[in-house]
Amino acid sequence: MFLWHLIALSVFHISLYRISDAKKINWTSERKLEYREATRELWEHGYESYMSYAFPMDELMPLSCFGRGPDWDNPSNIGTNDVAGNYSLTLVDILDTLAIMGNQQEFSDAVENVINWVQFDVDTKPQVFEVTIRVLGGLLSGHILASEERLGHKLDWYQGQLLALAKDLGERLLPAFNTDTGLPYARINLRHGVLANESTETCVAGAGSLILEFGTLSRLTGDDRFEKAAYKAFFGLWNRRSDIGLVGNNIDVHTGKWGTETTGIGAGVDSFYEYALKWYVLSGEVEFLDVWNEAYGYIMSYARAVHGYSYRIVSMTKGFVASVNVDSLSAFWGGLQVLAGDVQNAIKSHLFYWNLWRKYHAIPELFDTSSHVAVVKGYPLRPENTLDDRMESFVLSETLKYLYLLFDEFNPLASTDSNIVFTTEGHILTLNNTHLRPMSKTRRLSRKYENLTCPIYDAYPDRSAIKKPSLRHGIRNRPDYDYARTLVGLPTSGDASTDDLEWSTPYGTCEVPSYDTFSYDVLLSRQGQKVEEDQDISSLSKKLKPWKGGVLVNEVMGLRVQMRNRFDGKGYDITKIGHLNVRQGEKVFFNDSLLFGERPADKQKANLAPRAKTVPIKFFTVSPEDPSMIGDDSRVTSEFIVEANTAEFGVDLDQLREDQVGAAGTFGLTGSHLVRVPDNANGCQPYHDPNGLLHNTVVFIERGECLFIEKLSNARKSGAAGVVVWHDSEEAVNPVVEAGDLAVFGAGIEGAAMVVIPASAAAFVVGRLILQEQDPRKHKVMVKVEKEWPEQLLGQDPQLVQAPTKTEKASGKILYINGNAMINTELLF
Repeated sequence: MFLWHLIALSVFHISLYRISDAKKINWTSERKLEYREATRELWEHGYESYMSYAFPMDELMPLSCFGRGPDWDNPSNIGTNDVAGNYSLTLVDILDTLAIMGNQQEFSDAVENVINWVQFDVDTKPQVFEVTIRVLGGLLSGHILASEERLGHKLDWYQGQLLALAKDLGERLLPAFNTDTGLPYARINLRHGVLANESTETCVAGAGSLILEFGTLSRLTGDDRFEKAAYKAFFGLWNRRSDIGLVGNNIDVHTGKWGTETTGIGAGVDSFYEYALKWYVLSGEVEFLDVWNEAYGYIMSYARAVHGYSYRIVSMTKGFVASVNVDSLSAFWGGLQVLAGDVQNAIKSHLFYWNLWRKYHAIPELFDTSSHVAVVKGYPLRPENTLDDRMESFVLSETLKYLYLLFDEFNPLASTDSNIVFTTEGHILTLNNTHLRPMSKTRRLSRKYENLTCPIYDAYPDRSAIKKPSLRHGIRNRPDYDYARTLVGLPTSGDASTDDLEWSTPYGTCEVPSYDTFSYDVLLSRQGQKVEEDQDISSLSKKLKPWKGGVLVNEVMGLRVQMRNRFDGKGYDITKIGHLNVRQGEKVFFNDSLLFGERPADKQKANLAPRAKTVPIKFFTVSPEDPSMIGDDSRVTSEFIVEANTAEFGVDLDQLREDQVGAAGTFGLTGSHLVRVPDNANGCQPYHDPNGLLHNTVVFIERGECLFIEKLSNARKSGAAGVVVWHDSEEAVNPVVEAGDLAVFGAGIEGAAMVVIPASAAAFVVGRLILQEQDPRKHKVMVKVEKEWPEQLLGQDPQLVQAPTKTEKASGKILYINGNAMINTELLF
C-alpha cells in the first residue's frame, strides 16, 4: 500500500523551489491551508465521481465513467478479484476519510449507504489480506468514529450497524485459518469458504498483518476468536524465523515450510513489521514490541546496505545479499522508524527515497541500487504511457488522506497523545480503556524494570531552564545531504538538481558518512583469552541468572553477547547475553571480578555488611498549622510511595523498617522534613546554615559532580538526617564506596541515611517542593520509610527483595566492548 512516506516525497518534490526564493520555500500556515484545500478538492472530485458513476459497485472506471466489480468471466484475474468482492469496496474504504476531512453530513450519509447496501453473502473470492485491510478495517474505523464522542465525529442515530457487518465479515474469514499451522489461506470464498483446490502458498505480509483489524474486532465485540486467530498466525510466522532471526517472503500454510528463502522490508514482508509495532502501540501487548525490537535488530544487521540508507534483499538463512534491488513498497520504512524512535536512521531512509523521487518524479516499482537504473518503471499513480481505466480504492482511502493530513496542521489527529494508529490501508483505529487488557501480575513482575519510554525523549522534570532539543531539524545542511543523491545516481547539475545549486556550489558540503554498526555480537572472555562459545544450558545457568532489574553475570567465559545501537546515540545496549534476553530498561550486572584480572589493593571495595537494595519510601505533604502533628494522617494532603534504591553505607533503612523502630537523627518511620538548597543543588559543597534550618531535615539533591558518600557527609555535617538523591533516569543505582573513601568520609555520616529515586518519582517530589517553597505555611513535604511494602509496588514484598552479597553492589561503572559503551551494564566489582 502507498503509505504517507510516498506522499510526503511527492509533496516535497512539487513544492521545493529555488532556495533563494524565500516566499516560495517557506511553509506558512496560509500556504499549508491552500494545499490542504487543493487536496480536498481533488479528493471530493474522486469521491463524487465514484458516487455518481460507480456506486454501489466496487471501483470507479474514471475514463469510461462506469463502475466495476469482480471479474466474473475470469476468476483467475487476481489483480481485480483479490480486492473487488461485490461489496461497494470504495465506499467502505473511505468512511473515515470523510470524517477526517470534516464532511460530517457526507460521513453520516456514507455510513447509512453502507448499512443499506453492503452485505457479505456473496459468491466472490477476495484475498484475505486485502479484504481485511480495506473492508474490515474500513468498517471498524467507521464504527469507532461514529460511536466515540471523544473523536468528534459521533453520529447520534448510529446503533453499531457497521460493527455488526464487521463481525459478519470476520466470521466469513475465520475458516481461512483452519490449517495445520494456523496460517490462513491467501484467499477465501465469502459464501462457500475455502475451496477444494485453493493454493496453500501465502506471503508473510498477507498472513501476518491481520492483528490490528482482527484484534480490534475482538476487543469491540467481546468475541476473542478473531484476535486468537490473528495472534496464532503472527507468531506462527515469527516462531519459524531462521537462526539469524529473519522471516522469509512466502510460506506453505499447511507444512509451514518456507518457499522463497529471501527476505527484505518490501513487498511480501513489509506490513508484518509494521503490525508488530503498531499492535503494541494500539493494545499495549508487549510481546509484539519484543518481536519488533528483535526483528528490527536483525533487519538492521543483515538487510541494511553498508552505507545505511537503503535495504537489500538477503538470504533469510545466511544473511548474504540476494539482490541489490529496492521496491517502491519499502518506502514506508522511514515512517515506521520514526514511530519506533530511530529518527536518525529514518532520515537516512527518507533521503534515499526522496532523491529517488526527485530523479524519476515517482518511485519506480523496482530500482537497481548498483547500476542506479529503474528496473521496473511502472508507478500506479503516474502511468507512463496509457491511462489505466481504474481508480483503486486506496487512492481515496489512503493516498489523499495522508496528503490532506500533511497540510492540516490543526487536525486533532496531529496533536493527540493516544494509542491511535493508522493501519496499512490508512484506517484509524483506537481502543479505549475498557477494551485494553491489564498486564497480568506475573508478567508485570517479570518485566518490572522494563522501561518502554522511547529513548530519544529525555526526561527533564521541572527543569524549566533546560530546553529540550527539538526533534524537527532541516536536512539541507546535513553533511550527508549531497551524498544521499549519489546513491540513486541523481546528477549534480541540470534540471534535476536546480533546487540545490546554491547548496552544492559553493556553499554546500558533501561528506561520505561513517558507518555505525547497528548491532553485532561478540564472545566474552577474561583478559582477551581465546574461548569457545558456551551453549550448555546447565553451564550457562551457573554463569548468569535473572536478577533484580535484569541479569546477573558471575562468569563471562564463553558468553555470547548481542548488542544494538541506542536510538538516543549514547552508545549500545546489550539485548541478549547467553540464553537470556535483556529488555529495554533492564541492566546486565557483571560480577566476574577476574574479567580484567586482579583488582589493585588500593581499589578494593569496603568490607560492609550486605543489605537490601531497595526500601519503600513515602513522600507526603501536610498542612503544617500544627507542625508537631506531622504524624496525623488527617493532615496529609498528598502522598506518593516509591521503591527507592539504598546505599551500602549510612543507616540501613531496610533493617530499621524490619525492626519497626524510628532511630533518632534519621528519616525513619515517623518522617522528616524534606528540603532542598538551590545554591548547592548536588550537595557537593559544605552547607552554609548558621541558623540550623537543616537540623534533622532530609536534603533533596541531584546526582553527579562528587562521590555519593561525600554528599551524605556534607549533609550530615550540617545536622541533616540524610539525603534523597534525584537520579536523572529510571535506572536502578545503589551507591557504593571504596575502602579509601570510607576512611575519609565514614566518620562524618554516622546516623544519616541515603536513598536514590528515579526521575519519574523525582518529578512528583519536585512539584511538591515548589509548592512548599512558595507557601511553607500550607505545604510541608515529608519523607519516611514505610513499615510494610504496599500492594501497588508489585512484587516488592520482603521475600522478593534479595539481599545481595557484598560483591553484588553497584559501582556506577559500565562495560566497554570494542571501545563501545554498553549503557545498560554495571560492574559490581
